[in-house]
Amino acid sequence: MQPIQIKKTGYGHWLISMEYRKKVIRTTTTNSMAVDDFNSDIDEKQGRKLRWKAGYEQLRAELIMKNA
Repeated sequence: MQPIQIKKTGYGHWLISMEYRKKVIRTTTTNSMAVDDFNSDIDEKQGRKLRWKAGYEQLRAELIMKNA
């Protein structure tokens, strides 16, 4: 799993970035639910899935989709 960096850039906007295929990709997101899930406690669950992992997967998919 590649680490994702999140930086708040404005009201309801975050700059997210990660290394993907030896390149740093970044984009701006307004997906506050995914950011909140990603920043949740490491063992907190939502249903059967860990919240941070669900947030990670959403943010990773958004980064890859917008930089493809």
